[in-house]
Amino acid sequence: MVNKPWKIIPRPLLETVLNNHVQRHRVPQPLILHGPRGVGKTTLILNRLLGDWNKGPHIAGYVDFAQSIPEHHPDHQQSYPWTSWTSVDPPLLSNCKTHLENCLESMTHKAIKLGTLSSQQIFTTMNKWHGLNTSLRRVLQGCKVAVPEKASVSFLWERAVCALSVRQNADEIDALVGLDEKGGSLSVEEASYYRETAFALRLAKEVIKMQQGWRANAIAHMNRTNGFSKTLANSCTDWPLLLLELLSQAAEIGFFQPKLVLNNIEILKSAIQTDDSTVSASMYHDNLVWRIIALGANERCLPVLFVTSDSYYSYQAFVDFGFPDIFISRETFGWTPQEAKLHMVPDYFSASEWTIIADVLGANSRHLFELYALKQSNHYQSLMGNKAGTIEDIVDAYLAYLQVAVVNPAMEKALLRLQRYAADVRKGSIPDEKLRFGAAWRHPPRSEDPTLCSEWAKIQLMDFVQALVNTELAVNYLGDYSLEIFEDPSAMALVEVGILYTQRDPSFFRPISQGIKRCLAHPRTNEDELLELNQILVAENYPGSLLQAFDAWLQNIGSFFHTGKHARTCSKLTSQPCVRQLHLRKGLVCRVMKLVSSPLRTLRGASKSIRVSNFCSVSNISSLQIELVPCLKDNYAYILHDEDTGTVGVVDPSEAEPVIDSLQRSGRNLTYILNTHHHYDHTGGNLELKDRYGAKVIGSAVDRDRIPGIDIALKDGDKWMFAGHEVHVMDTPGHTKGHISLYFPGSRAIFTGDTLFSLSCGKLFEGTPKQMLASLQRIISLPDDTSIYCGHEYTLSNSKFALSIEPNNEVLQSYAAHVAQLCQKKLPTIPTTVKMEKACNPFLRSSNTDIRRSLGISETADDAEALGVIREAKDNFKA
Repeated sequence: MVNKPWKIIPRPLLETVLNNHVQRHRVPQPLILHGPRGVGKTTLILNRLLGDWNKGPHIAGYVDFAQSIPEHHPDHQQSYPWTSWTSVDPPLLSNCKTHLENCLESMTHKAIKLGTLSSQQIFTTMNKWHGLNTSLRRVLQGCKVAVPEKASVSFLWERAVCALSVRQNADEIDALVGLDEKGGSLSVEEASYYRETAFALRLAKEVIKMQQGWRANAIAHMNRTNGFSKTLANSCTDWPLLLLELLSQAAEIGFFQPKLVLNNIEILKSAIQTDDSTVSASMYHDNLVWRIIALGANERCLPVLFVTSDSYYSYQAFVDFGFPDIFISRETFGWTPQEAKLHMVPDYFSASEWTIIADVLGANSRHLFELYALKQSNHYQSLMGNKAGTIEDIVDAYLAYLQVAVVNPAMEKALLRLQRYAADVRKGSIPDEKLRFGAAWRHPPRSEDPTLCSEWAKIQLMDFVQALVNTELAVNYLGDYSLEIFEDPSAMALVEVGILYTQRDPSFFRPISQGIKRCLAHPRTNEDELLELNQILVAENYPGSLLQAFDAWLQNIGSFFHTGKHARTCSKLTSQPCVRQLHLRKGLVCRVMKLVSSPLRTLRGASKSIRVSNFCSVSNISSLQIELVPCLKDNYAYILHDEDTGTVGVVDPSEAEPVIDSLQRSGRNLTYILNTHHHYDHTGGNLELKDRYGAKVIGSAVDRDRIPGIDIALKDGDKWMFAGHEVHVMDTPGHTKGHISLYFPGSRAIFTGDTLFSLSCGKLFEGTPKQMLASLQRIISLPDDTSIYCGHEYTLSNSKFALSIEPNNEVLQSYAAHVAQLCQKKLPTIPTTVKMEKACNPFLRSSNTDIRRSLGISETADDAEALGVIREAKDNFKA
């Protein structure tokens, strides 16, 4: 892993970043957009962006390698959208290459048609990378054209283009470059120029094909010996890279601006090689990506965008290719729960339906699309017309569908991968240092007995899933120092089949969606129900789409809902059998996942007790994480991390180093720096952090001239958004005139800087007691359960002062004892709460009779005067 943080692009900026990339005519590097399947990447490209990328001078080539899998792509009227492409039979490499080359050739013909490409450019580019003498002589020999022995390469090229023009169909060439459309508007010389360029392109393709044939035996030998040769790999990508280079040269701002989108690029990596005279699919993929990167780095390349759902591009590809800056990470791409609710309610689902759907399935757009399609089906309408059926029933049935159509087939593929892994271990293909994961009994058997290997694979998969469930199906492999998870063959098998996803920031190893997560943690165990659905889904002659098949299954089990059998069957919690015994006596793969079973209603209730924020999306649970970072002697900075978007901010960084250390441990970037006031012990790390991460500095408009590096100035009453979290800006002067507090109502948290401490308040450097009192009253008007995050660890000394002036306050006595215990264990006393401060903080209790008596404050003095006396006493207090 590299220390450079992954670039997380917040949703509102994602389209802007992509548009900025493709609107240029040439760029120094490609971009990779990746995220789990079903979050809307293809929809974004096709429905929102691609149309604009084909207007005016812009032309966008679009290649979807998934189109090479007819049974599993919407273009072929059959879609298994949740199934990872790696869990179905991969396409032929030759088909993938054809799709790519046809797209690039079509774009190149348009360049010729516009006159931005010439025969001389094609020759110069070819001659730069290829030895042409022998090839051109062979072409001329085939055309029966005699050439002098000492002719130059440029002479041979011209003669070969001329000879090819005689051999080729002129009408076909005219149609390709649009001469038939231009008609008589072109002179003879102009028409000859266009034709010559088109014939030159045909010649280049013929020469490259000829040279590939000459290397066929060498490539076949390399394949048989599992060798590697950069030269041989290059020969197989020469034609698409030549076209890319020519298109990049032809690009002109405002006239011809080509760009290329390669969707589902991971499919190319696993395609089937049927011809031993070409390199393997993985080598072809790697070489193609390498050469595109190199083309951009050396001479500038047309904008290229890779789109993928394979987590290889999240956690490993940037290491393999060594160019981390080319990757846009949008691992949480798609709707947040708040966004999804805005779009879905009430147009598609009622508020009550949405509460259930969001709780169980989350905001994944693919889940929502499929569920809405089911809601529109006739059978669903009749089912819901009967009061015995509810939305909970249909969502529960949908989970069963995910189990059968997605999870179980993927588990079968994972088992096969584990068995192949065991075979590779026996052959010695896996080095010993890769066999250090887990306990010794988890290592593959050395026996060639297929039954033993099969049982070993089942046990490994079951044990791993069970362990993952115990971690609530989310492992922070950087934060928890769990990098060894990548050496576990079960883990990588589930990643390869698309059930689990490994992301870079935040560094989590987790299921690809909340619905899939439900199936892993709570699989369906009614076997009659599952097998009936499975028979319908796998029927070879079943007409219609997958969703129609699902609806047909619902019709078959309609009585299952109405009779109440469903609730009785699924409400039984089955005891978990011994892991090894389960696999040794069960044959069906669906039972690999048999941990517990409970109905939807039970799951919704039970989830509240097991870190529900990690298990399901619930509207009243915030995705904001707050990490306390000690700085200087007694300061606190606070790192804010939104789990949904990956956005990171820091509040009051008095120094940069502790913040950088924390960010590096978690592998995160920094987006925002928030300051409550201008004092150096709250802004000292601003400039270094801003320079390192490019973060925006946010502070009070009053302190615009005093906060280092400020970019965004906020004033009282402003409502600023942090990754979907509303932040209320509150002027709280007293300590300084420009002091603000930042209140996150969705998270019930406020950052008070040096205005309010636990059991105290800040010194009055630039304000009056009246100002401080007003500021404190604003803060304590918030709900009692609001957490208060202040700027310093002063609580122990503050408690001693508070007890000295109000010794009979029992709540204070108890809290002070608790604070002393925390400090003795070197633990933070922050955050505190509004409720606790109202009960114990003397600066919030200036009207209290005991406090006034202790400090000799007159009964007629107002609260502001009393606060001034308390502040002066605190300034002079010595514990």
